[in-house]
Amino acid sequence: MTFGQTPSLYSFVRDGAGTIETYEYVPAVVGGRLIMIDLSRIGPVCGCLSVIVFTICWIVSALLWEDWTLGTHALSDIGVCGVDSAEIVFNLGCMLTGFLVLFPGLRMTEMDGTWFRTSGYMVIICSVSCAAIGVVTEDYGIMHNITASTYAVFAAVFAITSAAGDYVIGKKALTALAAVMLIASGIMCVAQPFAVFEPFAIVCILIWTFVQSALMLRLDTVKTGSE
Repeated sequence: MTFGQTPSLYSFVRDGAGTIETYEYVPAVVGGRLIMIDLSRIGPVCGCLSVIVFTICWIVSALLWEDWTLGTHALSDIGVCGVDSAEIVFNLGCMLTGFLVLFPGLRMTEMDGTWFRTSGYMVIICSVSCAAIGVVTEDYGIMHNITASTYAVFAAVFAITSAAGDYVIGKKALTALAAVMLIASGIMCVAQPFAVFEPFAIVCILIWTFVQSALMLRLDTVKTGSE
């Protein structure tokens, strides 16, 4: 194993089985002790946090706007509901979620496998569009519709491409889970009103984001532990 240094970034490089794998760390002082922070872990951790943050903001903002009803109102309705506290919590939640989702997207673009790298770029687009939803609210009309549709389309492509990547590495149960959620979402889109389909689809993508983030964290842990 070799150890190299740049002004603020350390790289551990392992050569094995004809491949070179690089793990990047940054130094930090915690409690008077120098520790090395594994940058590869930041992406999946932020992915898990994004699910928690959005879920909390969704629930809190819905409670603050007492008239919001599941199956009657769209999620974006909260952002322009007229209750200031609910609007702030929901829109800031979208922006913060979009920011957090950027990191797993960047991490996935560096993973082995074309499917995972492709899904990473899809996540980056979702990150930008999710954050934009918190700014380009429903009262912007067509611009909001374009922003929300962009998120929906690329979230679906992310689910498909990452599920394909899971299949390639032998995680066929995860591929089956993605297939079930995608098919169910498609049926809901056709058979149910938008206010019913939208929260169902959002819950599916939240579950899938958490699953993929946890998988990335697991794969990075296995890689690091095998050194």
